[in-house]
This record gives sequence, structure tokens and C-alpha cells, in this order.
Amino acid sequence: MKQFVLFALPLALLAGTALAGPPVGDAERGGKIHRGEIAIEGAAACSTCHGVDGNETINGTFPRLAGQYPEYLVHALKSYANGTRDNAVMMPIASALSQKDMEDLSAFYGSQNGSLRLIPTDR
Repeated sequence: MKQFVLFALPLALLAGTALAGPPVGDAERGGKIHRGEIAIEGAAACSTCHGVDGNETINGTFPRLAGQYPEYLVHALKSYANGTRDNAVMMPIASALSQKDMEDLSAFYGSQNGSLRLIPTDR
């Protein structure tokens, strides 16, 4: 019985994650939010800090988002919105976004070709 449990548990976990799937968003709508073509009250256009396609950064201080995993971005935005991730710029912006807005933005960034890299910490 113990061997069956050890075999069945990983399969059940894999099946659960496969059925849940990644957040699904509308990348086209997310791009419009990013560029400010769809205005969200309380949120500046994301392109202001993250560049035209999510690959730029102002003075190297804002992260590049292009090519990032959409699941991670939804999690990060929710964390900013609920205060578990502290950032004076992102907290009010994320708080103004709906779940759909977060998913759409994340789908947009995930669909962009990106050159993700770590921001140097020796500043």
C-alpha cells in the first residue's frame, strides 16, 4: 500500500496542476492597457516605466517584464495589490487592476520577446 501511495501522490499532483492551467488572458487587451489605450483609473500606463514592449527600464530601476511567465506576473500583481509585496509605486497601481486586467497584462508581457536578466545589486 505504501508503494501505491508514493506512486499515486505525484501523479495526482501533476494532474491537478495540469487541470488548473496557467492564467488565461487576452494579450491584445493587455497591450492596450500597457500602452494606456485602455485607461484604468488610478493606474498609469505601464509603458511609462516598463517601456514600449516591456523590454525597457528607466535608469535600470524598473524590471523588464517582456517574456516573463504570466503566472508569475499575476502572482506579483496580486501581491502588490494585497500588500504582501511592498512597493510604493506598484501598490496603488496593482490595487486599481481587476483580476482580468492582471491576467490580460500578464498575457501581453508573456507574449513579448524578452531579454530577462537580473538587475545589478551593486549600485
